[in-house]
Amino acid sequence: MCSSDLAEATVAVDVVAGVSMALSVAVPGAAAPDLLVFGEIATAANGLDAWDEFAEPGLSAHLLCYDDLVNPPRVLQRDFRSVPADGISRWRVQIGGGGAEAGAGGAAVDLTWDIRVADVGRGVFVQQIVDEQPVGTMYDLRELENGVLTVSANSEWEIVYAAVAEAGYFLRCKSGWNLVGMPMMSTAADAEDLAKALEVAGANGIWYWDNGRYRLQRRVAAVSPERGYWLYSAVDTELGPIRGMRADGVVLLKLGWNLVSPVNECKLQLPVGASATTWQGDNAGYMQLRTGMVLQEGRGYWVFCSQGEVRVQFASE
Repeated sequence: MCSSDLAEATVAVDVVAGVSMALSVAVPGAAAPDLLVFGEIATAANGLDAWDEFAEPGLSAHLLCYDDLVNPPRVLQRDFRSVPADGISRWRVQIGGGGAEAGAGGAAVDLTWDIRVADVGRGVFVQQIVDEQPVGTMYDLRELENGVLTVSANSEWEIVYAAVAEAGYFLRCKSGWNLVGMPMMSTAADAEDLAKALEVAGANGIWYWDNGRYRLQRRVAAVSPERGYWLYSAVDTELGPIRGMRADGVVLLKLGWNLVSPVNECKLQLPVGASATTWQGDNAGYMQLRTGMVLQEGRGYWVFCSQGEVRVQFASE
């Protein structure tokens, strides 16, 4: 066959910039680990598109994608987002497979990952989420020596792909009692630095509100972002820098009183139909806030919710 016998053809090749990462979830009793694929692609939409894939039946682990604060999330096996302007992408992972009795301290689940193509200037972190609340410290997947993270079944985790804030955050306290909050999710080392700073400041306990009562925060435990705290300081002080990354600011308000803290300065906005009142307080007393008033990062606020659970974002858009 000579070249003149060949039909001419035009082939169009689209090269799309992006990053594809994977999380493998090994649930006890499963025939094989569940593989979840996530990342950023320049042409992807933040909503459902051709880059995404719904989860297959029978998987014990899923990616949850929330479109808003009201509707239930999509349950996916692949989830790609557009490249964010602020350099922070988040994915939510729901892990089941442990039975009703599993959960904190329940069946052990091993997480492994492939993040080789992740940008060297950005980290890949995982943070446990309970009722929309970051709890404990976050894990830097690049820093885990054996490449395995063992967690509990029936748990929920957030994957964050972002650069760690270099400047850090300073928590400013006055002499006496302070109603404060922490916007940052921190690693174990960062949390330990904060605990030492609190000791130096003469902090006489850190108290938070949980299910209708005050509870004393353990000094070595991570101070959870989005949660308000009463903190006593013997002197005027500035604690920090506290490094990490800001939480997403989404808070699950429960029936009754909630002590919360925004992750950055934002206006008070509650969802349509939500019945709640918001108060700020300090040594001088309390003041009720109205819709549209500014909430400050680093401060705690009381919110009374007179209906069932409501998801609210205490963060600027």
